[in-house]
Amino acid sequence: MDFVIEKDLTPKTAMSLSKPASVLEAAFLFVFLDGVGLGTAGVHNPLSVSAAMPFLTAYMGQPWLMGADVLGPQRLLKAIDATLGVLGLPQSATGQTTIYTGQNAPMFLGRHQSGFANGALRKLIDCYGLFSQVLALGRTATLANAYSPEYFYAIARRQRRYSVCTLLSLSAGVPFRLQYEYDQGEAIFWNIVGTSAIAGDGRQAISPQVAGERLAKLSGQYGVTLFECYLCDYAGHRQSRAEAIESLQRIDAFCKVRSPNCRSMSPC
Repeated sequence: MDFVIEKDLTPKTAMSLSKPASVLEAAFLFVFLDGVGLGTAGVHNPLSVSAAMPFLTAYMGQPWLMGADVLGPQRLLKAIDATLGVLGLPQSATGQTTIYTGQNAPMFLGRHQSGFANGALRKLIDCYGLFSQVLALGRTATLANAYSPEYFYAIARRQRRYSVCTLLSLSAGVPFRLQYEYDQGEAIFWNIVGTSAIAGDGRQAISPQVAGERLAKLSGQYGVTLFECYLCDYAGHRQSRAEAIESLQRIDAFCKVRSPNCRSMSPC
């Protein structure tokens, strides 16, 4: 397959401010699950365990394994080759940039890149970022993740770098959701339940069901709502099968929700 990417990029300017939209407008909810892929069946794959994701498995009508192919009313499950035509091991920065821009980032960069988006990838985000495109169409967008003050302190001290998703919001001028919005039920922590290793952070833990209700309600107020979850990525790096299964069960309970704005939170 041939890919043509224009490298002479001119940043786009958002055409509207991010304001809540009427719940009567069509809304798109994007739940990004880092560390989840369609692998072969077997004891090595937590997705082979029927109890890992009973709701999502039933929703799709088959296990989330290699070869899965579902196309039906409000349902699509399809494997995508993460190499995107570029030799090498797929990596986070180029993969997420591709997802959030619709552009082939590995082909644009000439390689796969791990970690964080560099200057070249930031050009793609500035020009083709999901939020910027949504705002340019006159719609609204929001990032549902709650950010802690510690994150921005670490950025200021150069102890951390911006993730692709964070750059997506910065580029479009979409405000970040902070602790007080989490306390008001208007944000969700990346691990769904809100627990933290930081003692005394003041964040109250919630159940996956409550988190799902929060996200479903929030998604009815914007044209596009994005939520990122890294539970399975951490479990994979730690090579913990038990943690992986627990993470999948938490995600499954999170997605099994009913609300006036959303019949069920379909996986994206």
